[in-house]
Amino acid sequence: MILAQALVGPAPRYEFATLGPWADNPNAAIIAALAGSALLAAIALLYWRERSSLSPAAMLPLLVLRVGAVVGLVLYGLAPEKRAAREETQPSRVTVLVDDSLSMSLANDGVASSDLTRAEAAVRLLEEGLLDTLRKQHEVLVAPTSDVRSGAVFPMVGQRDAAPAEAENTLSPPIADALAPRRAETRLGAIADALAPRRAETRLGDAIEQSVALAAGGPLAGVVLVSDGQSNAGASPELVAGAAGVAGTPLFTIGLGSETTAKNVLVRELIAPARAYPKDEIQLAAVIEQQGYDEVDCVASLFVRRSESSDEELLETRTAANVKPSAPLPVDFKVRPEQPGGYVYRISVKPVPGEQKEEDNAAEAEVQVVDRLLKTLIIAGGPTRDYHFLRDQLRRDDSFMVDVWLQSAPPSAVQDAEHMLAGIPEDEEDLGEYDLFVALDADWTRVSHEATEALSRCVSQRGAGLLFATGAVNTPRWLRENRGQSIVALLPVRPAAAPLLLGPTEASAATPARIKLTRAGQEASALWVLGDQQSSVTFWEEELPGFYTTAKVDAVKPGAVVYAEAVPVGDPGGENPLVVFAEQFYGAGRCFYIGAPEIWRLRSESTAAMRAFYTKLLQHLAQGRLLADSPAGSLLFERDRYNVGQTLTLRATLTPAAAADLDPAKPLDAQLELPDGTVQTLRLRTTEAAPSVWTAGVRAESEGAYRATLSLAVDDQPLSAKTQVLVPALERSQTQRNAKLLAEIAEQGGGRYYPTLEAVLQGGDQLPPLPELLVSRSETIVIYGAPDERFARQAARWLLGLIAGCLLLEWICRRAMGLA
Repeated sequence: MILAQALVGPAPRYEFATLGPWADNPNAAIIAALAGSALLAAIALLYWRERSSLSPAAMLPLLVLRVGAVVGLVLYGLAPEKRAAREETQPSRVTVLVDDSLSMSLANDGVASSDLTRAEAAVRLLEEGLLDTLRKQHEVLVAPTSDVRSGAVFPMVGQRDAAPAEAENTLSPPIADALAPRRAETRLGAIADALAPRRAETRLGDAIEQSVALAAGGPLAGVVLVSDGQSNAGASPELVAGAAGVAGTPLFTIGLGSETTAKNVLVRELIAPARAYPKDEIQLAAVIEQQGYDEVDCVASLFVRRSESSDEELLETRTAANVKPSAPLPVDFKVRPEQPGGYVYRISVKPVPGEQKEEDNAAEAEVQVVDRLLKTLIIAGGPTRDYHFLRDQLRRDDSFMVDVWLQSAPPSAVQDAEHMLAGIPEDEEDLGEYDLFVALDADWTRVSHEATEALSRCVSQRGAGLLFATGAVNTPRWLRENRGQSIVALLPVRPAAAPLLLGPTEASAATPARIKLTRAGQEASALWVLGDQQSSVTFWEEELPGFYTTAKVDAVKPGAVVYAEAVPVGDPGGENPLVVFAEQFYGAGRCFYIGAPEIWRLRSESTAAMRAFYTKLLQHLAQGRLLADSPAGSLLFERDRYNVGQTLTLRATLTPAAAADLDPAKPLDAQLELPDGTVQTLRLRTTEAAPSVWTAGVRAESEGAYRATLSLAVDDQPLSAKTQVLVPALERSQTQRNAKLLAEIAEQGGGRYYPTLEAVLQGGDQLPPLPELLVSRSETIVIYGAPDERFARQAARWLLGLIAGCLLLEWICRRAMGLA
């Protein structure tokens, strides 16, 4: 409730503090007027009753004094306050969105030999005048399209630099430093790093929508989108642009990349098992793609060499006919290595006439052929379908040797296994002979604390793998009894706390919950049960009906990776998914969690898929153990495949002998060979929580193979690790500029499309320079400060004096008239 406000200049504002909560209520003034009128009427009525003993001349001053006292009392209760006012100019803002999808890592001019990528061209555009020109009239927010809130605000020239917390309270660390008063080249360097291509999809519509919503109510002069226009996910950019244009926010687009597709044939990747066994049939799968041709025939050749040699041998040549741009062609080769050792297989495609880039016509993969069996211990609470299938599968597989402990079986029972155990060995040396542990709804109350501790050390120190599958019989019971905490520590999730009384610890339904792979799950080759990524993802998410029962979890542990989730039928948006597959490193070993005790349902869709699931998964979990055979320990990347822009995490787990002479406070230097052949030093550091594990991370800047080596004094052979970095097919399928979409966005948004970088600042044929079209929308607003405490005290004194004075004078008057 405003008492007074000057019409000219930012005068102080007077209001009642008590009425503050009802200030926005449109009926508050009416209610207050009615209450005041009722109060005055009540006072008048009281004096009207005394009219017989009072003349009109005597009644009037008494009535005035009584009304004055009541008014003073009401004003005192309403607590009048005063707020000082000041004018503040709110600068006009321009939001510059820079596409940070992986397609921006391609050459800007469409020529493979070009040194300038699209992302670098966008940063150069900012460096060479656009940012400084816009800052003459606007405050500029520069942000990646993947997350507008992580952008940095550059103040208008002449505007007092605000602290980062005042300019944007949601800044990401890499780009927040841009607000510091430093040299321009340093500031723009931070932008270049934050805007580097790292996203596997392009969501232009979502970025425009988020930028407009973020500036809602503010003086937004326009949004500038710098992109190649290849939007492949999220909201429709045209519809969002139309809504922004109706709201009065103009959209301007700047095109990057060539509008024509460069002619190119490439081998996208060569998929091969990391390890195999002598005389096993190994399947090598390559994907051949082409761009710029209507249709082309490709000649693919398979070569092999030993890891320690550079001499290649041609194994096979075949022709891939009629390769179309929209249909990558898989090519499979089968080989049988005879001897143990390392084999490097390379698939090369003969260059096609007119091809502009030949560097990506080949791909290679290394396979380690080991002459040893994976010794596996299966611990099963009962003879479930998964137990029978897995036991029989491993018995038929020449690369595994399996022992079982079927906890529900009597001592005289016979099982199809190498050894039938009556418990887990408590001796760590005996337990250390196993490479893999598989727990299928195991009853950990029957396992001693010493045995679980020994199993934990086998995983963390010896690199053994653990496959843990929950169940509805034993798992809830041992969780309820708070047993097996050493096993819980190994898991990548915290299982849901079981209720004190009998109750469900899993989500069950009459209709199966569909499976949804996370991005990490789609990229995990251990889940490629049909041999390649695309068909395997389709199998999990579309062909497999799903699972009826999934265990609940309280949380996913930090550092763990969720591969698959179950989405209940009643939750179509996937707001409350249940964890089906998750994994984490635990020291030198890997631990994999299966939250659905119904893996056997894969068999109803594809027996080969179920067989491949267990084989690939167990070989994946055994990597740490096979690498740990070195006296120095193991070196590995956390994933076999990464996307360009992601962080490669390298882990070195050292044996006590190798770590004895090392200072945990000092880093270890590993050598990282990049795809272009250059070598850089990678500094690995340890933590107090895991003093024998050294880790380091580095961002993948380009596509190709990354190899790491680490030399230690205890072993003449350095530890080595390899991973592959790829550009996702979603970003590679359309690499040319989508000029039509960029022009449509600008038209719907009421702006203009700039097809060249030169036209942005210089203009073109009937196309004004971009800064001229961005009209300043700066505005001056009045800001009111905190209540003036001194005024509040003075007002209270004056009102109390008014109340007391009016009552005293009324009493004196009544005494003088003989009425009191």
